Amino acid sequence: MHTRLFAAALLNLAFITGGCAQTTGKPWAEVGGRRFSVEVADTEDLRERGLMFRREMAPDQGMLFIHDDAGPIAYWMKNTYIPLDILYFDERKKLVSAQLNVPPCGEQEQ
Repeated sequence: MHTRLFAAALLNLAFITGGCAQTTGKPWAEVGGRRFSVEVADTEDLRERGLMFRREMAPDQGMLFIHDDAGPIAYWMKNTYIPLDILYFDERKKLVSAQLNVPPCGEQEQ
């Protein structure tokens, strides 16, 4: 698995594959036995901004996108400068699709 996590949860999930907790005040997700500190994008504004304009992200960090409805979801990585792993989970918290090491694209000034 690539070093960055960029997850799209298809329903309002409190947990992802193995768990998610806020005991330290910071949300985390465990995927494939690895724990990631995650930022939660659970509003339209946060999902729209996503990881735009970020030049780096630590290997143990990611962003979790929470959506209310299950269904096909597409993301445009406008002004995203780092390659991403995009993981999709269903309502049972099961990984259903993954795009690994997706290169940056769209309206970037280097």
